[in-house]
Amino acid sequence: MDASGKQNIFGLSLSVGKRFEKISAALNGSVGHSKGKITSSLPGSMQMDKLKTRVPETLFNVGGDVAYALTDELSIAASPQLWVFPKATEKTSIGSQNAFRLKNKAQVFAEVPLSLRGSWTIPSAADTKIRLKGELGGSVKVGKLSKESRLFAVGTEAKEDISQKNFRRWNGFGTMAVSVKQGRFEGGLAASAATGDGKLDAALTARANWNF
Repeated sequence: MDASGKQNIFGLSLSVGKRFEKISAALNGSVGHSKGKITSSLPGSMQMDKLKTRVPETLFNVGGDVAYALTDELSIAASPQLWVFPKATEKTSIGSQNAFRLKNKAQVFAEVPLSLRGSWTIPSAADTKIRLKGELGGSVKVGKLSKESRLFAVGTEAKEDISQKNFRRWNGFGTMAVSVKQGRFEGGLAASAATGDGKLDAALTARANWNF
């Protein structure tokens, strides 16, 4: 089967924080919505109209972050988060005819990451600031980690319950970054890695800012 697809994602995120002598605290919230469309077709020997599947998904997230300074360079932090995936229906059609409905039940779980953070200033020229930052930690999820769905064949009584575990209970992560600020220019390079959901993700990001 040959398949292709596209996905449009919309999101909004807000956060507010306050720093005290040894403690910093912040609250965050976000909402996201995606609209996916998958088009697939069977091999030429099996003539059939194309299958089109529409996959909507909405996400709500609220949480916070509290960090306590152990020393001038090291701090320990907790970042509890609540994730909510409301129920949604995926629709599949063959040609112009409705064929299947996949009704996903709501999914709610909490995540509690704990981490050790470090930040060091590297000696440099008077007009240049170089900082090295790192973070190492892990998290545990509590709640409904399986995606529960029910598949219906349109126009018939056929239906089937489907359960798929789509989040691991334990995860680990690490980040190392360096930033340079000189006058109006600020740039940075960061490397990160995370384990979770049966895979290892790694990323390298770079950024540059010019402050007017």
